[in-house]
Amino acid sequence: MNTPPKPIGRSGAPPPLQLPPGEALLARVTHELRGPLNAILGLTEALLERSLGPLTERQAGALARIDGQGRQLLALVQDLLDVSELAAGLAQVERRPVSVRAVCDACAAAAGVEAARRGHTLAVEVDPEAWTVLADEARLRQLLGNLLDNAVKYTPNGGHVTLAVTCPGSRVRFEVLDTGVGMAPELLGRLFEPFVQLDRSLSRAESGTGLGLVLVRQLTHLLGGTIEVESTPGAGSRFTVEFPAGPPPSAPLRRP
Repeated sequence: MNTPPKPIGRSGAPPPLQLPPGEALLARVTHELRGPLNAILGLTEALLERSLGPLTERQAGALARIDGQGRQLLALVQDLLDVSELAAGLAQVERRPVSVRAVCDACAAAAGVEAARRGHTLAVEVDPEAWTVLADEARLRQLLGNLLDNAVKYTPNGGHVTLAVTCPGSRVRFEVLDTGVGMAPELLGRLFEPFVQLDRSLSRAESGTGLGLVLVRQLTHLLGGTIEVESTPGAGSRFTVEFPAGPPPSAPLRRP
């Protein structure tokens, strides 16, 4: 004889909901969001390229706005994923000698499009003695890219942004300088807090997560470096990060 199933009590409380720790949950959710977002952006790009048929000017404009907002959302998701991995101690780096010039040129090229759109002058100045730096190349590009993006964003149109590299002793020093709005001394203490956007004169007109500088600080520490900030209201800011210098490139072999 079959035993009838027990009814579920109407007033019985469900068992406690077991969720992963906050950082792990955030990492999992943001990871799952990237797939659909990339699919949306890929389809939007195909439509904008007229791969699926012709578009009217109005349709193209709407798709361009979708593409822009989608990429902004994807950047937010990536920032959240990076911060959650760093907070959970899951981020991995592989430090090796990295070409200083190659990293600087790549970061400047990435920031150059937006800098040109705003009428900025973007300069790269590299000490000839700064050959290599001991770092994870992808993470170093991300770090310097965030600093350059921030400088471009908070500099009024027609300003100057500089990425300068020197080699004091056994260190490599990267400096990102701008002629932007700057910050008051009392605001610098909150500069690296998550989800904080300081009330600078351009900040209300600019979008962002408030996570870029958090990532910069965490990545600097992860790579064994140091970071300093100098800023003057109305005169601009200087962000300085230093890392151990790598060996000079090997001399080319000479034929006998």
